[in-house]
Amino acid sequence: MVNLDWLTEEEYQEAYKQAQVIIAEFYADIDEGEQLWTEIQIGDRFFDIDCWECDENDYNFSDFGTRQNPVHATLYPVIWDDEEGYRVTDWDRCIRLLTIEGKS
Repeated sequence: MVNLDWLTEEEYQEAYKQAQVIIAEFYADIDEGEQLWTEIQIGDRFFDIDCWECDENDYNFSDFGTRQNPVHATLYPVIWDDEEGYRVTDWDRCIRLLTIEGKS
Protein backbone atom coordinates (compact mmCIF):
# COMPACT_ATOMS: atom_id res chain seq x y z
CA MET A 1 0.00 0.00 0.00
CA VAL A 2 1.26 3.44 -0.94
CA ASN A 3 1.19 6.17 1.69
CA LEU A 4 2.29 9.35 -0.05
CA ASP A 5 0.70 12.77 0.14
CA TRP A 6 0.98 13.26 -3.64
CA LEU A 7 -0.15 9.85 -4.94
CA THR A 8 -3.28 7.82 -4.25
CA GLU A 9 -3.31 4.03 -4.20
CA GLU A 10 -5.43 4.00 -7.36
CA GLU A 11 -2.98 6.32 -9.15
CA TYR A 12 -0.08 4.14 -8.01
CA GLN A 13 -1.73 0.98 -9.35
CA GLU A 14 -2.45 2.61 -12.72
CA ALA A 15 1.04 4.11 -12.96
CA TYR A 16 2.52 0.70 -12.17
CA LYS A 17 0.49 -0.92 -14.98
CA GLN A 18 1.60 1.73 -17.46
CA ALA A 19 5.21 1.53 -16.26
CA GLN A 20 5.27 -2.22 -16.90
CA VAL A 21 4.57 -1.60 -20.59
CA ILE A 22 6.94 1.36 -20.88
CA ILE A 23 9.87 -0.33 -19.14
CA ALA A 24 9.44 -3.55 -21.14
CA GLU A 25 9.58 -1.61 -24.42
CA PHE A 26 12.53 0.45 -23.20
CA TYR A 27 14.41 -2.66 -22.02
CA ALA A 28 13.89 -4.40 -25.36
CA ASP A 29 14.86 -1.43 -27.55
CA ILE A 30 18.56 -0.67 -27.10
CA ASP A 31 18.21 2.21 -29.57
CA GLU A 32 16.26 4.17 -26.93
CA GLY A 33 19.59 4.93 -25.26
CA GLU A 34 20.25 4.99 -21.52
CA GLN A 35 17.16 6.90 -20.43
CA LEU A 36 13.59 7.51 -21.55
CA TRP A 37 11.07 9.99 -20.10
CA THR A 38 7.37 9.34 -20.73
CA GLU A 39 4.51 11.54 -19.60
CA ILE A 40 1.35 9.67 -18.59
CA GLN A 41 -2.09 10.86 -17.60
CA ILE A 42 -4.17 9.29 -14.85
CA GLY A 43 -7.57 10.90 -14.51
CA ASP A 44 -6.96 14.63 -14.64
CA ARG A 45 -3.38 14.42 -13.31
CA PHE A 46 -0.09 14.08 -15.15
CA PHE A 47 3.04 12.16 -14.15
CA ASP A 48 6.46 11.46 -15.65
CA ILE A 49 7.91 7.96 -15.77
CA ASP A 50 11.69 7.94 -15.98
CA CYS A 51 13.13 4.67 -17.30
CA TRP A 52 16.89 4.47 -17.03
CA GLU A 53 19.63 1.91 -17.19
CA CYS A 54 21.89 1.88 -14.15
CA ASP A 55 25.50 1.92 -15.32
CA GLU A 56 26.83 -0.10 -12.40
CA ASN A 57 29.27 -2.19 -14.45
CA ASP A 58 31.02 0.76 -16.09
CA TYR A 59 30.85 -0.39 -19.68
CA ASN A 60 29.02 0.73 -22.77
CA PHE A 61 25.80 -1.27 -22.98
CA SER A 62 25.62 -0.82 -26.75
CA ASP A 63 28.77 -2.95 -27.11
CA PHE A 64 26.65 -5.97 -26.20
CA GLY A 65 23.58 -5.19 -28.32
CA THR A 66 21.37 -5.75 -25.26
CA ARG A 67 21.00 -4.13 -21.88
CA GLN A 68 23.38 -5.62 -19.29
CA ASN A 69 22.54 -3.48 -16.24
CA PRO A 70 19.37 -3.10 -14.17
CA VAL A 71 16.70 -0.83 -15.64
CA HIS A 72 14.52 1.20 -13.29
CA ALA A 73 11.18 2.97 -13.70
CA THR A 74 10.60 5.92 -11.36
CA LEU A 75 7.40 7.98 -11.12
CA TYR A 76 7.41 11.75 -10.61
CA PRO A 77 4.39 14.04 -10.27
CA VAL A 78 4.02 16.80 -12.83
CA ILE A 79 3.05 20.30 -11.74
CA TRP A 80 2.05 23.45 -13.61
CA ASP A 81 4.69 26.12 -13.94
CA ASP A 82 2.54 29.21 -13.60
CA GLU A 83 5.30 31.54 -14.81
CA GLU A 84 5.95 29.64 -18.03
CA GLY A 85 2.48 28.13 -18.50
CA TYR A 86 3.44 24.51 -19.04
CA ARG A 87 3.89 21.30 -17.06
CA VAL A 88 7.19 20.50 -15.36
CA THR A 89 8.52 17.55 -13.39
CA ASP A 90 8.40 17.89 -9.61
CA TRP A 91 11.93 16.72 -8.82
CA ASP A 92 11.33 16.78 -5.06
CA ARG A 93 8.92 13.83 -5.04
CA CYS A 94 9.26 10.42 -6.64
CA ILE A 95 8.77 6.71 -6.12
CA ARG A 96 10.54 3.77 -7.76
CA LEU A 97 7.88 1.66 -9.44
CA LEU A 98 9.87 -1.34 -10.62
CA THR A 99 13.22 -2.70 -11.74
CA ILE A 100 14.27 -5.22 -14.38
CA GLU A 101 17.51 -6.87 -13.34
CA GLY A 102 20.42 -6.80 -15.76
CA LYS A 103 22.00 -9.75 -17.51
CA SER A 104 25.45 -9.37 -16.01
